[in-house]
This record gives sequence, structure tokens and C-alpha cells, in this order.
Amino acid sequence: INGVAYPPFHLHVSPFQIFNHTGEEDGWSWIGDWQDTLILTASNCNGTVPCGDDVNQLIPEGAVEYGWPGEVVIRWWTDQFTGRYISHCHL
Repeated sequence: INGVAYPPFHLHVSPFQIFNHTGEEDGWSWIGDWQDTLILTASNCNGTVPCGDDVNQLIPEGAVEYGWPGEVVIRWWTDQFTGRYISHCHL
């Protein structure tokens, strides 16, 4: 999931586990945690938390400017639900 440093991500129906993420730990959401709403404020930080200034933000290869919103890898169980999933941000 991209963009987890700024608007919170929410997945309806099934909680998900944080498997991996970019940047630094923010002291709130840790790898291995189960969540249904996620914001990783430090997922775009490069060693300094908080990293609001451009100098301390991660820049992925190929990006042309600062302000990259970070990313997270999640996993969740899908074997008992046959309907549609809804995901959205909480602004």
C-alpha cells in the first residue's frame, strides 16, 4: 500500500497484519501488529523522526522530488469472506 505516511488507510471486514514498511518505526504501529486502520507517520523518514523537512525524507529510486508518502506491505486472511472488500482513507 502506498501513501501511508499521510492519510490513514482503512480496510473494512478483515483486520490486516503489518508485514513490512519503509522508513522508521513510529512507536505506534509495529511490524507484526494487527490493525484495521493504519497511518505510519515515519514511513517516509530516513533516520530522523519526525521528518517533516525534505532533507530527512526517503526518496525512492526514480522519484523526482521529496514528499514521497511511504509504503507498507500487509497480509490478511481471505478464506472465510466471499464478498467485496472496501478500502479508503480517513481524512
